[in-house]
Amino acid sequence: MRRNLFSLVTRRLAGALGIDMNEDRFALAETERFGKRMRIRAIRFNLRGKNEEQAKAIFARACKAIARA
Repeated sequence: MRRNLFSLVTRRLAGALGIDMNEDRFALAETERFGKRMRIRAIRFNLRGKNEEQAKAIFARACKAIARA
């Protein structure tokens, strides 16, 4: 049986975060509760020439950066 490791909580007053994954970066766009864009940022990474373990580590660091965003 699969268990959820976290619960998803949404609030209308919180706004939203959109994430687009590209070949070399994550693009993040944060909006406030009325949809006005508040912040845009990119988290870049380079996977070229990396082996699978290196790529996983780089990808994990990029995902952690999203969580801190």
